[in-house]
Amino acid sequence: MQYDLYIVLCQVVSATSPSLKNREKYPLTVQSNYETSIVTPAKVAFIKSMGWKRVAMVNERIDSFLQTSQELTLLLIREGISVLANEIVTDFDDASEQIKSLIRHDARIIFTETYAGSRAKLMCQAYRFGLWGSKYVWMLPGFTEVNWWVDHVEETSCTFEEMDKLTSSSHFIVLSPAIYSNPNLASINFNGLRLSKQQITDMHELQSNANIGINAYIGIFYDSCMSLVLALNSSARDLAALNKSLEDFQYSDFQIANIINDNLIKVNFVGLNGHMSFNSDGTRSSNIAIRQVQYANGVHEWHDILKFSISTNNITEVENETFFWQKGFTPVDGKTEILKVVQINRLSRITLYTLTSFGICLSLFFSVINVVYRHKRAIKISSPKLNNFISSGSLLLYTSIYLFGQDTSNLSDNYIFVLCKARLAFICIGFSVTFGALFMKTYRIHVIFHEAVKKFKRVSMRDSKLILGVLIPVVIDVLILGVLIIVTDSDISTHRFEAQLDITKPDAEVYIVPVVEFCTSSYQLYFSVAIYGVKAVLLTFGVFLAWETRNIRVSELNDSKYIAISVYTVAVILAVLIPSLNVIFLDVNLYFIILATALIFINTTVLCLVFLPKTLLLWKSQGKDIRITMMTDNNMTLDTTSGVAVNKLVNNRNKEEHLQTILYEKQQRLKYLQAAYADILRRGRKV
Repeated sequence: MQYDLYIVLCQVVSATSPSLKNREKYPLTVQSNYETSIVTPAKVAFIKSMGWKRVAMVNERIDSFLQTSQELTLLLIREGISVLANEIVTDFDDASEQIKSLIRHDARIIFTETYAGSRAKLMCQAYRFGLWGSKYVWMLPGFTEVNWWVDHVEETSCTFEEMDKLTSSSHFIVLSPAIYSNPNLASINFNGLRLSKQQITDMHELQSNANIGINAYIGIFYDSCMSLVLALNSSARDLAALNKSLEDFQYSDFQIANIINDNLIKVNFVGLNGHMSFNSDGTRSSNIAIRQVQYANGVHEWHDILKFSISTNNITEVENETFFWQKGFTPVDGKTEILKVVQINRLSRITLYTLTSFGICLSLFFSVINVVYRHKRAIKISSPKLNNFISSGSLLLYTSIYLFGQDTSNLSDNYIFVLCKARLAFICIGFSVTFGALFMKTYRIHVIFHEAVKKFKRVSMRDSKLILGVLIPVVIDVLILGVLIIVTDSDISTHRFEAQLDITKPDAEVYIVPVVEFCTSSYQLYFSVAIYGVKAVLLTFGVFLAWETRNIRVSELNDSKYIAISVYTVAVILAVLIPSLNVIFLDVNLYFIILATALIFINTTVLCLVFLPKTLLLWKSQGKDIRITMMTDNNMTLDTTSGVAVNKLVNNRNKEEHLQTILYEKQQRLKYLQAAYADILRRGRKV
């Protein structure tokens, strides 16, 4: 009857299947050996402690292995660790496809739940395909023996030497409950009952003769029997309180069975395999040992390197133990690619920022001259209000250089979006303001020459009309940019260049991948065409005006000549610049150098051609009246002195025309009188 009782309470003593902890299906079953799933949290904690982010799995098609693998996969993914591949093998005589999959995914940290014979075949094929060596870490089942492959070499296509080379050159890690041979037999304590010296000697002999090692089934069976003994002792006392005894047990009496099972769960002692206790689900409590097979002096040995506490979920080091890694460095979980945003060369940025700052100072200097001396004739005659627009637009273009040179490596996507829009706005509006004002100055000269000089008509060109002409392209730019910001979906695209190995840490297999970031949008092509179209029309208008006023010469000021030079310079540079930038946009440094240099040159050229002659004239005249002579294409000369303007000349011409009309009428009247007088004389003779 007692034998039958043992069968009921301890149906298995060494099974590790996680399905046995199902209390509805196995209510009276306890596992004196560890249950495999308790190792799962330790595996995840170990992977995280090593800094590995990618693992792979290859398992034997056995339900308990697949269940363990499934639980591990879910926990790994939950912790942000990628499972590159999860291979299942049925026929280990041909696992080539599974091996190729691991190689294709560049798997370095590989979990395998397999029996020794199947694992030997798997490793042999891994050897054939090169999936071995210092780069690989194989995570083996907790029940793996230290020389698991020796008895199965003949089952593989590899020689003993090849398998020995594989196991000696690769890394093998095992995580298993620390419930194996207790090295301190004097610590054995069966709830106050300690071993005598003779019993300790017998126990030591038992361990030695059994050669327990990691596969300590004898110790597990011994501690299982002691668990039952202690549980029965406790149950006898509980049954006595109910006026029952163990002899009253029947298979149909679940009351006694439950009492015995409850006392079995409460067992807590130090046995031949260390601490012995059970969890409420019937699984054995234990900390987890993290072991490595280390090869030294021709011998493979297990070394406990780390311990994982299930209660605290922490990993601690074992004193005087450390991992042995081939080549002296910790294996990595694969090639690590670090994206590095390509930035502008520091020297280029400093140089061009310095030149830009000089240009801004120059623009501000000319602006101050233009405002302070706006009432002086040397400045007044050159449209100071339009000059203010030119200097303001130049400031926007200079500022855009700072925006294009901004380091974006540490900026958020939202900030980069704003930066991209700001770059576009500053350069578009700055161009329209600067050259719109410049072309309006040319338009004024064009109108004065063709209307006032050639046709001698009164011309009224107020600054308000000219400023309106400047604002028209600016308003168009604002509308286009507004639609671009509101309607389109912006995104940051990247272009990856060839990865480069970090030679400072070659063993870590860290590859630096240079990337170029640039803003894109769903309708970028259409908006680019619209913006370029507006600028092309504006520039064409300027070229036309420059051509129309090419033969006008204005002494001292000579605005038309300088404006024409500015227009031609800008047109030529932009005709070369825009296609070039579209070709080299991936070369961030060269792109910035060319763009910034072009903007600085264009801005500075326009400022000097527009403002420098007037500044020099102001300095030469020292505030005195100046004489300005306009030369037309037919060498007609018009002088203005002491405030005599072209409109006065037009008034004089009108008076002259009026006098000529009166003279003509008088001449016609005289002819009429002469004819009448001649007729009277002819009639008098006849009488």
